[in-house]
Amino acid sequence: MKSLNKKIFFFAIIVSLITAYLAYDYLNKLQQGSSVMKTKTMLIASQDIMPGEKISKNMITDIEVPEESYSPMGIHNINELTEKVAKEKILKGEIIPHERLLQEGETQLPFLIPDGKRALSLAIDEFSGVADLVKPNDFIDIYITVEEEIIDMQDSKIVHPKTSILLLQNIQVMAISKEVMKSEDEREVPAKYAVTVAVDPSDGEKLVLGEEMGNIKIALRGIGDESIYFTPGVVREDLVTEKGQVVIYK
Repeated sequence: MKSLNKKIFFFAIIVSLITAYLAYDYLNKLQQGSSVMKTKTMLIASQDIMPGEKISKNMITDIEVPEESYSPMGIHNINELTEKVAKEKILKGEIIPHERLLQEGETQLPFLIPDGKRALSLAIDEFSGVADLVKPNDFIDIYITVEEEIIDMQDSKIVHPKTSILLLQNIQVMAISKEVMKSEDEREVPAKYAVTVAVDPSDGEKLVLGEEMGNIKIALRGIGDESIYFTPGVVREDLVTEKGQVVIYK
């Protein structure tokens, strides 16, 4: 019996040594494998980035991924990402390929137009455009002056007097398209340039017809001024009296 117990004891020791060796060998190989695993750095969004939003460095973070998980689709140079504008929504944790960004020559204006509005351009010059002082994101009022119109009827004439009216109010300027020449001594503004505004569809109709019918002039609003006035418009008789008028008959 003692001989059998000794054999079992020695057998248990041998099994323990073999188990310990195998465990040591496994852990050693695992450690060696992890130490030689190759990784690469990838850039991902650290937060949700909305369409039209300009990307800054705090919106991007870098992570280390196994070489086999590395995606060549993303942009891996942070300088190629900063100051770019997102073309569509980018979720937190996503890589950012070139296709998700506005490229050179593409406009970001569609992303800036408020919901329910349309971007519409007006032909403006230095005098009708507040001395060339209006800038994008300013708010303006738009006036129109229509010349006198005489309509001949069968037995009479209808005279529509020259009229000025406040056509649209509190309109946002989206963009200004012009080439401005600058030097140390002079600043040259083109005779005509485009001011693009955001209007709802019904105001857009008024603006298109108004520009066809008469002369447009814009007025710059103060910061935070959202007041709306209801005015009937003015004709010549509202400005001057008939004093001194002479009627000469043919």
